[in-house]
Amino acid sequence: MAADKDSEIISDGSQGVALSKADGFEKECLLAEYKVNVDLWKHDDDLRQKRTTTFVTLNVFLYAITSFTIKESDIVGPWTVNASSAVAIFGLLICLVWFVAHFRNEQYIRFRRIQLREIEARLGVLSTFTNQYDAINLGKIVVYDRLNDRFKAHSLGRFSSSRVEYMLPAAMVALWIAVLVFLVVRTGQAPNQPKPVSNFEAASKIVA
Repeated sequence: MAADKDSEIISDGSQGVALSKADGFEKECLLAEYKVNVDLWKHDDDLRQKRTTTFVTLNVFLYAITSFTIKESDIVGPWTVNASSAVAIFGLLICLVWFVAHFRNEQYIRFRRIQLREIEARLGVLSTFTNQYDAINLGKIVVYDRLNDRFKAHSLGRFSSSRVEYMLPAAMVALWIAVLVFLVVRTGQAPNQPKPVSNFEAASKIVA
């Protein structure tokens, strides 16, 4: 794909030389590999969205449990702080797993895109992912000669959605840490409660 370094404009009609270098069998193999990688790329992207939804739902559920144990301390009893702390620590572990899984999934998606661009370069007749990379990642203008049109990505549209999604587990971690700090402060400020007197002890004192 040819590029004007001064204007950074990419022409979409400049690929066609590499195709003659690949025989029919190699072309079929490359096209089959291209299709497989497209399907895997879509699968990885769908899996990322489902995983994000699952982790958000799980954290919201854990927050609800923590809120209940703190608010209904009379029902939970003396185990309120321990139960809430256990849920908060489990929530932190969930966020850690979420972060690692998201990072690994991002690597898969990035690999698929690079692989697809490599196949496009070898075939010389496909350009979707190459043009996408030039426009979104590099900020270049993609020109469509046959359509007499061009595409330039907006600056807001060039942010990586995968990197933005890292903010979700980071925000959840901050909330869980806030919960743990609240529990520690609450425990430290709690006055020393007298040992509860059973009905039998109270009756014994009255008789005495």
